[in-house]
Amino acid sequence: MIRHEPLYKGKFIDRPNRFVVHADLDGETITCHMPNPGRLWELLFPGVVLWIRRAANPGRKTLYDVVGVERDNTPVLMDTQYNNDVAEALIREKRIPGWEDWQILRREVTIEGSRFDLLLHKDEELFFIEVKSCTLFSKTGAMFPDAVTERGRKHILHLVSLQEKGYRTGILFLVQWRKATWFLPDYHTDPDFADTFAAYQDKLDWKAFSVGWNDRFSLPEPGRQLIYPGYILERENHDSGSYMVVLQVPEEKNAYIGALGTITFVPGYYVYVGSAKRNLAARLARHRRVRKKMH
Repeated sequence: MIRHEPLYKGKFIDRPNRFVVHADLDGETITCHMPNPGRLWELLFPGVVLWIRRAANPGRKTLYDVVGVERDNTPVLMDTQYNNDVAEALIREKRIPGWEDWQILRREVTIEGSRFDLLLHKDEELFFIEVKSCTLFSKTGAMFPDAVTERGRKHILHLVSLQEKGYRTGILFLVQWRKATWFLPDYHTDPDFADTFAAYQDKLDWKAFSVGWNDRFSLPEPGRQLIYPGYILERENHDSGSYMVVLQVPEEKNAYIGALGTITFVPGYYVYVGSAKRNLAARLARHRRVRKKMH
Protein backbone atom coordinates (compact mmCIF):
# COMPACT_ATOMS: atom_id res chain seq x y z
CA MET A 1 0.00 0.00 0.00
CA ILE A 2 2.77 2.42 0.91
CA ARG A 3 5.78 2.80 -1.36
CA HIS A 4 8.37 0.16 -0.60
CA GLU A 5 11.52 2.31 -0.61
CA PRO A 6 13.75 1.72 2.44
CA LEU A 7 12.71 3.52 5.61
CA TYR A 8 15.23 5.20 7.89
CA LYS A 9 14.86 5.84 11.61
CA GLY A 10 15.70 9.36 12.67
CA LYS A 11 14.96 11.55 15.66
CA PHE A 12 12.72 14.58 15.73
CA ILE A 13 14.42 17.94 16.36
CA ASP A 14 11.83 20.63 15.62
CA ARG A 15 9.01 21.69 13.30
CA PRO A 16 9.46 25.25 11.96
CA ASN A 17 6.11 25.11 10.15
CA ARG A 18 3.26 22.69 9.53
CA PHE A 19 4.86 20.98 6.54
CA VAL A 20 8.56 20.98 7.47
CA VAL A 21 10.38 18.92 10.10
CA HIS A 22 14.04 18.85 11.07
CA ALA A 23 15.34 15.45 12.08
CA ASP A 24 18.61 13.88 13.16
CA LEU A 25 19.58 11.04 10.83
CA ASP A 26 22.82 9.32 11.85
CA GLY A 27 24.20 12.55 13.30
CA GLU A 28 23.18 14.73 10.33
CA THR A 29 20.37 17.29 10.53
CA ILE A 30 18.03 16.80 7.58
CA THR A 31 14.94 18.68 6.41
CA CYS A 32 11.83 16.59 5.82
CA HIS A 33 8.38 17.16 4.39
CA MET A 34 5.66 16.52 6.98
CA PRO A 35 2.59 15.28 5.04
CA ASN A 36 0.24 15.92 7.96
CA PRO A 37 -1.12 19.42 8.71
CA GLY A 38 -2.29 18.57 12.24
CA ARG A 39 -0.70 20.13 15.31
CA LEU A 40 0.63 16.74 16.51
CA TRP A 41 1.70 18.27 19.83
CA GLU A 42 1.06 14.97 21.60
CA LEU A 43 3.38 13.06 19.25
CA LEU A 44 6.27 15.29 18.24
CA PHE A 45 8.75 15.72 21.08
CA PRO A 46 12.52 16.32 20.73
CA GLY A 47 14.23 12.95 20.35
CA VAL A 48 11.14 10.94 19.42
CA VAL A 49 11.72 8.33 16.70
CA LEU A 50 10.59 9.19 13.15
CA TRP A 51 10.36 6.83 10.18
CA ILE A 52 11.68 8.66 7.13
CA ARG A 53 12.08 7.85 3.43
CA ARG A 54 13.74 9.63 0.52
CA ALA A 55 11.44 11.75 -1.62
CA ALA A 56 10.39 10.26 -4.95
CA ASN A 57 11.54 13.47 -6.66
CA PRO A 58 15.31 13.89 -6.08
CA GLY A 59 15.12 17.53 -7.19
CA ARG A 60 12.69 18.52 -4.45
CA LYS A 61 13.80 21.05 -1.84
CA THR A 62 12.98 18.65 1.02
CA LEU A 63 14.76 15.41 0.19
CA TYR A 64 12.91 13.28 2.75
CA ASP A 65 9.33 12.53 3.78
CA VAL A 66 8.11 11.67 7.26
CA VAL A 67 6.10 8.43 7.11
CA GLY A 68 5.51 7.70 10.78
CA VAL A 69 6.35 8.46 14.39
CA GLU A 70 6.86 6.23 17.42
CA ARG A 71 4.46 6.43 20.37
CA ASP A 72 4.98 4.08 23.33
CA ASN A 73 7.18 1.82 21.17
CA THR A 74 4.40 1.62 18.57
CA PRO A 75 4.56 2.97 14.97
CA VAL A 76 1.91 5.58 14.12
CA LEU A 77 1.21 6.59 10.51
CA MET A 78 1.72 10.31 9.81
CA ASP A 79 1.33 10.41 6.03
CA THR A 80 -2.29 11.46 5.41
CA GLN A 81 -2.03 10.87 1.64
CA TYR A 82 -2.58 7.17 2.35
CA ASN A 83 -5.88 7.66 4.18
CA ASN A 84 -8.00 6.88 1.14
CA ASP A 85 -5.89 3.80 0.33
CA VAL A 86 -6.42 2.48 3.85
CA ALA A 87 -10.14 3.28 3.83
CA GLU A 88 -10.65 1.64 0.44
CA ALA A 89 -8.78 -1.50 1.54
CA LEU A 90 -10.86 -1.80 4.71
CA ILE A 91 -14.12 -1.39 2.79
CA ARG A 92 -13.13 -3.84 0.05
CA GLU A 93 -12.15 -6.40 2.70
CA LYS A 94 -15.51 -5.80 4.43
CA ARG A 95 -13.84 -4.81 7.69
CA ILE A 96 -16.14 -1.87 8.49
CA PRO A 97 -19.26 -3.07 10.36
CA GLY A 98 -22.44 -2.10 8.55
CA TRP A 99 -20.71 -1.30 5.27
CA GLU A 100 -20.11 -4.87 4.09
CA ASP A 101 -22.63 -4.64 1.22
CA TRP A 102 -21.22 -1.43 -0.27
CA GLN A 103 -18.80 -1.32 -3.21
CA ILE A 104 -16.22 1.34 -4.12
CA LEU A 105 -17.38 3.32 -7.15
CA ARG A 106 -14.94 6.24 -7.32
CA ARG A 107 -12.48 8.26 -5.26
CA GLU A 108 -12.27 12.03 -4.75
CA VAL A 109 -15.72 12.89 -6.03
CA THR A 110 -16.95 16.48 -6.35
CA ILE A 111 -20.59 17.36 -5.77
CA GLU A 112 -22.08 20.83 -5.27
CA GLY A 113 -18.67 22.42 -4.89
CA SER A 114 -17.34 19.99 -2.25
CA ARG A 115 -14.96 17.12 -2.83
CA PHE A 116 -15.42 13.96 -0.81
CA ASP A 117 -12.92 11.14 -0.53
CA LEU A 118 -14.96 8.08 -1.50
CA LEU A 119 -18.14 7.32 -3.40
CA LEU A 120 -19.69 3.92 -2.70
CA HIS A 121 -22.70 2.31 -4.31
CA LYS A 122 -25.17 -0.50 -3.70
CA ASP A 123 -27.18 -1.06 -6.86
CA GLU A 124 -28.44 2.46 -7.69
CA GLU A 125 -27.95 3.93 -4.21
CA LEU A 126 -24.96 6.27 -3.71
CA PHE A 127 -22.96 6.74 -0.53
CA PHE A 128 -20.61 9.75 -0.11
CA ILE A 129 -17.86 9.32 2.51
CA GLU A 130 -15.33 11.75 3.93
CA VAL A 131 -12.20 10.13 5.45
CA LYS A 132 -10.41 11.71 8.41
CA SER A 133 -7.14 10.59 10.00
CA CYS A 134 -7.14 10.71 13.81
CA THR A 135 -3.73 10.94 15.53
CA LEU A 136 -4.90 12.41 18.84
CA PHE A 137 -5.27 9.57 21.32
CA SER A 138 -4.57 8.40 24.85
CA LYS A 139 -4.18 4.85 26.10
CA THR A 140 -7.68 3.80 25.02
CA GLY A 141 -9.41 6.98 23.79
CA ALA A 142 -9.22 8.93 20.54
CA MET A 143 -10.42 12.42 19.61
CA PHE A 144 -10.62 14.52 16.46
CA PRO A 145 -9.50 17.13 15.48
CA ASP A 146 -6.19 18.14 17.07
CA ALA A 147 -6.49 21.63 15.51
CA VAL A 148 -9.44 23.86 14.63
CA THR A 149 -11.00 22.65 11.37
CA GLU A 150 -13.62 24.90 9.85
CA ARG A 151 -13.30 22.80 6.70
CA GLY A 152 -14.24 19.70 8.68
CA ARG A 153 -17.27 21.43 10.16
CA LYS A 154 -18.43 22.51 6.68
CA HIS A 155 -18.00 18.93 5.47
CA ILE A 156 -20.44 17.75 8.13
CA LEU A 157 -23.01 20.39 7.15
CA HIS A 158 -22.73 19.53 3.46
CA LEU A 159 -22.99 15.80 4.12
CA VAL A 160 -26.16 16.43 6.13
CA SER A 161 -27.53 18.55 3.28
CA LEU A 162 -26.88 15.71 0.81
CA GLN A 163 -28.49 13.23 3.20
CA GLU A 164 -31.62 15.35 3.28
CA LYS A 165 -31.69 15.19 -0.53
CA GLY A 166 -31.80 11.41 -0.48
CA TYR A 167 -28.13 10.40 -0.60
CA ARG A 168 -26.44 8.22 1.99
CA THR A 169 -23.55 10.11 3.59
CA GLY A 170 -20.98 9.45 6.29
CA ILE A 171 -17.52 9.93 7.76
CA LEU A 172 -14.82 7.36 8.42
CA PHE A 173 -12.43 8.41 11.20
CA LEU A 174 -9.29 6.30 10.82
CA VAL A 175 -7.80 6.17 14.31
CA GLN A 176 -4.08 5.45 13.97
CA TRP A 177 -3.93 3.64 17.30
CA ARG A 178 -5.06 0.03 17.48
CA LYS A 179 -5.47 0.13 21.28
CA ALA A 180 -8.21 2.76 21.14
CA THR A 181 -11.70 1.68 22.24
CA TRP A 182 -13.71 4.95 22.27
CA PHE A 183 -13.96 8.10 20.12
CA LEU A 184 -15.21 11.65 20.63
CA PRO A 185 -14.87 14.95 18.78
CA ASP A 186 -12.27 17.03 20.62
CA TYR A 187 -14.41 19.68 22.29
CA HIS A 188 -11.32 21.14 23.99
CA THR A 189 -9.64 22.02 20.69
CA ASP A 190 -12.61 22.82 18.45
CA PRO A 191 -15.91 23.25 20.32
CA ASP A 192 -17.66 24.44 17.14
CA PHE A 193 -16.78 21.21 15.32
CA ALA A 194 -17.86 19.23 18.38
CA ASP A 195 -21.18 21.09 18.56
CA THR A 196 -21.86 20.48 14.86
CA PHE A 197 -20.91 16.81 15.09
CA ALA A 198 -23.10 16.28 18.15
CA ALA A 199 -26.07 18.00 16.49
CA TYR A 200 -25.97 15.96 13.27
CA GLN A 201 -24.09 12.71 13.98
CA ASP A 202 -27.32 10.73 14.12
CA LYS A 203 -28.10 11.75 10.50
CA LEU A 204 -24.78 10.43 9.20
CA ASP A 205 -23.60 6.84 8.77
CA TRP A 206 -20.25 7.49 10.45
CA LYS A 207 -17.67 5.16 11.94
CA ALA A 208 -14.51 5.49 14.00
CA PHE A 209 -12.25 2.53 13.27
CA SER A 210 -8.80 1.79 14.66
CA VAL A 211 -5.82 0.56 12.66
CA GLY A 212 -2.27 -0.38 13.60
CA TRP A 213 1.02 -0.47 11.73
CA ASN A 214 4.29 -2.36 11.78
CA ASP A 215 7.61 -0.60 11.28
CA ARG A 216 7.47 -1.19 7.50
CA PHE A 217 4.15 0.68 7.13
CA SER A 218 3.19 -1.69 4.32
CA LEU A 219 -0.33 -2.77 5.26
CA PRO A 220 -2.64 -1.66 8.08
CA GLU A 221 -3.58 -4.06 10.83
CA PRO A 222 -7.37 -3.69 11.23
CA GLY A 223 -8.56 -3.03 14.75
CA ARG A 224 -12.16 -2.41 15.82
CA GLN A 225 -15.05 -0.01 15.55
CA LEU A 226 -14.83 2.41 18.46
CA ILE A 227 -17.71 3.22 20.79
CA TYR A 228 -19.12 6.75 21.01
CA PRO A 229 -19.79 7.92 24.61
CA GLY A 230 -21.87 10.89 23.51
CA TYR A 231 -23.07 11.60 27.06
CA ILE A 232 -19.57 12.88 27.88
CA LEU A 233 -19.77 15.40 25.05
CA GLU A 234 -23.19 16.55 26.21
CA ARG A 235 -21.92 16.95 29.76
CA GLU A 236 -18.55 18.59 29.07
CA ASN A 237 -18.83 20.67 25.89
CA HIS A 238 -19.71 24.02 27.45
CA ASP A 239 -17.91 27.38 27.39
CA SER A 240 -16.79 27.05 31.00
CA GLY A 241 -14.29 25.17 33.12
CA SER A 242 -10.84 25.27 34.66
CA TYR A 243 -7.70 26.17 32.76
CA MET A 244 -3.95 26.55 33.10
CA VAL A 245 -1.79 29.19 31.42
CA VAL A 246 1.91 28.33 31.05
CA LEU A 247 4.15 31.40 31.08
CA GLN A 248 7.84 31.54 30.23
CA VAL A 249 10.11 34.11 31.87
CA PRO A 250 13.34 34.16 29.82
CA GLU A 251 15.25 36.46 32.19
CA GLU A 252 14.92 37.77 35.72
CA LYS A 253 12.08 40.28 36.02
CA ASN A 254 10.46 42.33 38.81
CA ALA A 255 6.70 42.76 38.62
CA TYR A 256 4.15 44.47 40.84
CA ILE A 257 1.45 41.96 41.87
CA GLY A 258 -1.33 43.82 43.71
CA ALA A 259 -1.38 43.25 47.47
CA LEU A 260 1.69 41.04 47.17
CA GLY A 261 3.79 44.02 46.12
CA THR A 262 6.87 43.67 43.94
CA ILE A 263 7.95 40.11 43.27
CA THR A 264 11.12 38.95 41.56
CA PHE A 265 10.57 36.20 38.98
CA VAL A 266 13.66 34.15 38.15
CA PRO A 267 13.97 32.63 34.65
CA GLY A 268 11.78 29.58 34.12
CA TYR A 269 8.21 28.46 33.48
CA TYR A 270 5.25 29.47 35.62
CA VAL A 271 1.70 28.12 35.62
CA TYR A 272 -1.38 30.26 36.30
CA VAL A 273 -4.48 28.27 37.23
CA GLY A 274 -7.95 29.78 36.85
CA SER A 275 -11.57 28.94 36.18
CA ALA A 276 -14.58 30.49 34.45
CA LYS A 277 -18.22 29.61 35.06
CA ARG A 278 -19.01 31.11 31.65
CA ASN A 279 -17.23 32.72 28.66
CA LEU A 280 -14.13 30.56 29.02
CA ALA A 281 -13.02 31.19 25.42
CA ALA A 282 -13.14 34.97 25.97
CA ARG A 283 -11.18 34.59 29.22
CA LEU A 284 -8.43 32.65 27.46
CA ALA A 285 -8.34 35.17 24.61
CA ARG A 286 -7.83 37.95 27.14
CA HIS A 287 -4.91 36.10 28.73
CA ARG A 288 -3.27 35.87 25.31
CA ARG A 289 -3.56 39.59 24.60
CA VAL A 290 -0.36 41.51 25.22
CA ARG A 291 -2.08 44.87 25.65
CA LYS A 292 -4.91 44.79 28.17
CA LYS A 293 -6.11 46.55 31.27
CA MET A 294 -4.53 44.91 34.29
CA HIS A 295 -6.57 44.03 37.36
